[in-house]
Amino acid sequence: MGLKMMDKYDAKEELKSLWFLMDAHKRTKLDGAFQRWGGYALGSGWTLPMGIEYLESLIEGGAFNIIINVDVNRCLMYANEIGCRSSIEYFNQAKEDGWEWVSLDGNNSASFITALLNDAPDVKIGGYGDTIRKRFSEFSEAEQKEVSYVDKVRVVTLREITVQDMCVLFRKLNTSVPLNPQEYRQARWTSLSSFVRDAANGANRQLFKNFIFSKESDLDKRCHEEMVAQLSLKVHDNYTSTYIDKVRLDNFYEKTGDLSPIAKADIKKILNEVLRMAEAVGSLKRKLSKGRLHNLYDVVQMLTLEQQHKILKPADFFEWFLTKDAHFIHLSKSVIEAEKEDKSYEYWSKTYSNSQWYKKTRDLFANALAQDLLVLMEAGIVCSKKKKTYYTWAQKLQLIRLQENLTRQGDEITYLDLYLGKLEADHMVSIKDGGETTIANGELMYRHENRSKGAHSNEPHFEHQK
Repeated sequence: MGLKMMDKYDAKEELKSLWFLMDAHKRTKLDGAFQRWGGYALGSGWTLPMGIEYLESLIEGGAFNIIINVDVNRCLMYANEIGCRSSIEYFNQAKEDGWEWVSLDGNNSASFITALLNDAPDVKIGGYGDTIRKRFSEFSEAEQKEVSYVDKVRVVTLREITVQDMCVLFRKLNTSVPLNPQEYRQARWTSLSSFVRDAANGANRQLFKNFIFSKESDLDKRCHEEMVAQLSLKVHDNYTSTYIDKVRLDNFYEKTGDLSPIAKADIKKILNEVLRMAEAVGSLKRKLSKGRLHNLYDVVQMLTLEQQHKILKPADFFEWFLTKDAHFIHLSKSVIEAEKEDKSYEYWSKTYSNSQWYKKTRDLFANALAQDLLVLMEAGIVCSKKKKTYYTWAQKLQLIRLQENLTRQGDEITYLDLYLGKLEADHMVSIKDGGETTIANGELMYRHENRSKGAHSNEPHFEHQK
């Protein structure tokens, strides 16, 4: 740790027993903001053999790692002293949630120690001269007491540290077992990292479990958070990003503290629509590739945000997407190697992090939507969210005929007036009052009359309005 770090964060170092660590582990928060989702039964940290090897070394006195925790109450007092609002909010919430400590490093160790003392059936270790690995309950009573109550593990408790410094320190500590790229990006206290973490998890975890990953533990590596970060980058740059690869994502996190409210709303909308599909169809046995999920994101963005349509039947729309996807893959089979960059959908989907290729897939699906939109609407799979508020030229010609070339005041109106733009089509019952853009609710009047009427509604006057 070093004296400088000990002084800077008011760190207290003690030797602790495994029993103490197991008991404390229940009251220690594992926070994805500055922790990896590692440990026993989690996929981003140690594997089971690694955990067992550590426990055997610990029993034999050959493990010298440190567990670093943050004291919630002491750090809350410190945050109040220095007036760090974000730290006050963070530690207040942690305290309200019942946490006494926050894990900063060593969760793998603490979680495997807890699993051992809880007699987890797959955590079997050797020790005390016995080459046969056993569960904790199979050790003798004396051995169990020695394992449980002899102080063996160095625990450092930080008592004066902010949430921002927790992120920085976590990144510095993880050098021997490097963080994966998304873990490293997320280990910063910004609105962007918080938004990506929240958007990728919660209910949306089901999206990734049904469409991308086979096991819950696969999500612990944060690949799903990276996919949300890539979507966020595209939306943030209005789909002009040159790349959404590691270098560009790193730069995005370094330079972007937050997303605009509109961008956040759009990202949530896209994810929610895809989640509706995932929930409607269930878990896919044959999972989608990451590139093809990004294609689905883009289709949803074009349909629901750009074109303002609503997906009424998510399972049927997903079927439409899969049908088009399969068709485009089939066409890719006939593309020669020299032309794959220009013509192969399959190639574009595999290299989706390059905008040159994801823009091609967007164009391909945009054309497919344009061709099939009417069919999708007639089948009740999608509908328009836009409420038509203007009358077409054909409707205006119909209205002048139905009004017999008169206004409701009895003034004459002519076709020439219509062609010269002197007449406007008005909603008898205004849009504000729930009026529809139909012939029965329509009426031609001179422009100044329409402006005077404003958003008010009229009573029926002509036969077609009754």
